[in-house]
Amino acid sequence: MKRNTIVILIILAIVILLNPLFRPFFLKTFFGVIDQKTLYDNDEAIASEADSYSFRNRTGRSEGNSTDMKFYLTGMDTIWQLSAEENCSLTVSFDITMKSGQFKVVLISPNNEVETIVEGSAAGQKEISIMPGQSRIKIVGKETETELKLSLTGEGIKFRAVN
Repeated sequence: MKRNTIVILIILAIVILLNPLFRPFFLKTFFGVIDQKTLYDNDEAIASEADSYSFRNRTGRSEGNSTDMKFYLTGMDTIWQLSAEENCSLTVSFDITMKSGQFKVVLISPNNEVETIVEGSAAGQKEISIMPGQSRIKIVGKETETELKLSLTGEGIKFRAVN
């Protein structure tokens, strides 16, 4: 009887760990790992200091206050760190062409609040209030093939590209 119980528990554990519905919960709970495919709508994971991504065919990079890249992405990647000593206004100019999947650009405030700057294919500008302290801009994608052009302008803000 005891042996049957152990076998059943082992089989149950394997089924749960292999089931895609339970995998993200167990990976995060027991191993501290974030499943890249489930983080797109998870602001807590996006706000974390860590990045978790898989790029394919990535070309281009961020330099200074602009970026020009093409890639296939699942996950999230910090592309800028921003520093402000007082409340400032940041203008983000964007030209994004998505061929597949889901994609967004987000701002993470010094309080780890996530604000979506732009989502999907779009072209234009957006003005955002920046709080004093360290903020970050991340790109977040789920199985997305994207061409991305961004530029940042703002008085009193220091930009540091992260590659």
